Amino acid sequence: MKVMGGGVAFESDLVEQCPDCQRLFRDYEAVTLDWFRVQGQLRIVEYSGDDESSSRIVAELSAIADRRRVLREALAEHVERAHPRQASASSTLT
Repeated sequence: MKVMGGGVAFESDLVEQCPDCQRLFRDYEAVTLDWFRVQGQLRIVEYSGDDESSSRIVAELSAIADRRRVLREALAEHVERAHPRQASASSTLT
């Protein structure tokens, strides 16, 4: 079974067996949930027409998107470094 982390594909066994994979994937999941939560807040604020709050939330979403990107890159680099056979077989970083 494959686990997808923002374009990084790898076997789910790695997540279960490697503490660093577990940590990185858990961090990525948490920040992704934050992104969805804040995206929902943005929709509500945009509907209300509150431009000031909308701008603040857009900046927050941008910061979260940057964090997600950093975590995707860290996960891909970790898989390539710590699990080179797996990385060459299934890494699909976009």
